[in-house]
Amino acid sequence: MVGVKDRDRFPHAVALVGSQESAVTEALSLAKALLCEEKSAPCGTCGSCVRVDNRNSEAVLWVEPESGGMIKLEAAHKIRDFLSLTRVRRARVVIVNEAQALNPQATNALLKAVEEPPPSTYFMFLTPDVNLFTPTLRSRLQVIRLPRAPHQWTAEDETVREDGEAFLSACWSRDRAAMSQVLENRKDRESALEFARALAWILRDWSMGETAYENWPELEPRTKVEFWRWAHQAEVDLNGHVDRNLVFENLFYRISTHGLD
Repeated sequence: MVGVKDRDRFPHAVALVGSQESAVTEALSLAKALLCEEKSAPCGTCGSCVRVDNRNSEAVLWVEPESGGMIKLEAAHKIRDFLSLTRVRRARVVIVNEAQALNPQATNALLKAVEEPPPSTYFMFLTPDVNLFTPTLRSRLQVIRLPRAPHQWTAEDETVREDGEAFLSACWSRDRAAMSQVLENRKDRESALEFARALAWILRDWSMGETAYENWPELEPRTKVEFWRWAHQAEVDLNGHVDRNLVFENLFYRISTHGLD
């Protein structure tokens, strides 16, 4: 946690890397510390802290993915408009939630502001993995890694988790028939999206060493992270109404032919 004495030294652009819940919690805490009106920051009770907690602070801009699952160029324009306003508090904070959803146009539009922000302006990019960012954005951020926890599966998740593990096992064995059989239960859009999210959770936990599978291949961590990134992209593509069969066929092909020989 950043304190009052650290405000001037706190990095102007950070990546908060962890689960969405932990990253949001940390972003709120940091924003309160940067904006708190009291000497012992964050106090949690002053008007500034309360407004941050309620997400209605005029000094904090929240940016999140649109319904299509992406953060588009319009969001970058919104951020630049926010930065052009006269600062009314001790600082301004831009929080980009699920920042791995930034599309290339939005990312490129933000690079100069992130590298040379106005005085007392802070960027926080929230993501489960900084490797999902473009290299140009990642190079401009100080990475703060938050404690990780495996995805918490519920009883209702059991079927989709089993389907995800079966799909990946089909990838390891290059068994297209087994892959097709798994997808028989994932024909509608919502079910396919749920399945893509489950694949990303499974691969995230596997890449971070949180879970192990007896018959799965031994791979380099960076290869596992690449698989995770591809699963996340599958969800983004489905949100963009790319054909379901094409999305999962492509994912099967990429995983089954990459790093498994």
